[in-house]
Amino acid sequence: MNYKCVFADLDRTLLNRDGGISDYTRNIIERLLAKGIDFVPCSGRSLFSLPDFFFQINGLKHSITSNGVSVDDLQSKKSLSALCIPEEIPEKIMDFLKDESVIYECFVDGQGYTLKSYYDDPLSFGCRTFNIQYIKTKRIPVEDTAAFALKNRGRIGSFDIIIHPEDTLRIFAALKENFPDVYMVNSETFLVEVSNKDCGKHMGLARYCRLFGIRPEETVAFGDGNNDVEMLSAAGLSVAVANACEKCLEVADRVCESFDNDGVAKECARIFGLE
Repeated sequence: MNYKCVFADLDRTLLNRDGGISDYTRNIIERLLAKGIDFVPCSGRSLFSLPDFFFQINGLKHSITSNGVSVDDLQSKKSLSALCIPEEIPEKIMDFLKDESVIYECFVDGQGYTLKSYYDDPLSFGCRTFNIQYIKTKRIPVEDTAAFALKNRGRIGSFDIIIHPEDTLRIFAALKENFPDVYMVNSETFLVEVSNKDCGKHMGLARYCRLFGIRPEETVAFGDGNNDVEMLSAAGLSVAVANACEKCLEVADRVCESFDNDGVAKECARIFGLE
């Protein structure tokens, strides 16, 4: 198959433990782009939550962000195609969870807004240590995210719920049962992400293909987490990194080395003859 596009998840897939990429990985990405192969970061992160270096990689043009909410132009830092949650959903979710100990994040036009108390002390809400700097640099704190959500109803691309890890699976199951008309994923032990029913990385991949005249079977996808499973199933060739979750390993066509060993870049080099 003459593959034309690579979709790569970021955290624990393309990015290393320090949240960056090696010189080797950057070189492979740039060589792919120089050959006319699209390389598309495909992340649960929003546009303005992407690592800054992505905007500086020579030839890198596009991304898919917020679990398929938006297909972005990295040069202009604007969305080419985006979907929003129906305006009544955030309020209904907040009412449904009014007796639970949760907080909310809202994403509007690719920018994340979070509760100031969470911004000030993420660890108290179960956030992993390595995410603290990410939150400090990629979120704007607001005093009341519930009020912010209501003020921005109809403009919210992704509505995230921060939950103490011991409650996440219970609350996620309840939300899935009671809100069947949205896309919902639990990609972290403390997080449930809610977006338009036509989202998900697989739907973002499909929209990207329609925009740029690529057939899904001409794509390669890399992933590791629960929010990557559908994308791997939708791609022409699916690759799970060695550290991937069980579901990704089950659906993937092959397994490459881990995120800490340049697995994505090494597999791309093999697939596209760059070794």
